[in-house]
Amino acid sequence: MNPTPARKSLWIPWLFVGFFGVIFVVNGIMVYHAISTFSGVDRRDAYKRGQAYNTILAEARAMEALGWQARVGHEPVNATVGRLIVAVSDATDEPIRDADVRALVKRPTNARMDFETWLVPIGGGAYAAELDWPAQGIWDVLVTVEQGATRYQVEERIFVQ
Repeated sequence: MNPTPARKSLWIPWLFVGFFGVIFVVNGIMVYHAISTFSGVDRRDAYKRGQAYNTILAEARAMEALGWQARVGHEPVNATVGRLIVAVSDATDEPIRDADVRALVKRPTNARMDFETWLVPIGGGAYAAELDWPAQGIWDVLVTVEQGATRYQVEERIFVQ
């Protein structure tokens, strides 16, 4: 009686190598995109803000006590240009005039598109700046209003079409 020859399935180890090779390639692609797209840093001064946390909380309470309000909006002018409008009022809904207003405009997905701009008064407590937007979509606008020694900040998310 002849023994049955052992079946040599040499492709089975290559199946494992191929399977794990695909896993490594896919993980490598995901790591590349995770590192190259979003840094995870929301603010450039995050460390310093962490060090001054109590001071920042006191400033936030002082701004809240002011009762000021800022409404941030966007008005399209043409395909790429739009007007950023900020209307600022006090606790009694009176417009805030003669203030210095600037905006830090941030793209949540790409910090390289961030920019800062000054807004000019257009009357009635409203301030505006015409901007050539680098891209359409979601933008975070950090508005800083300074009138004398009084400082007020608000952050709004807008959609640019």
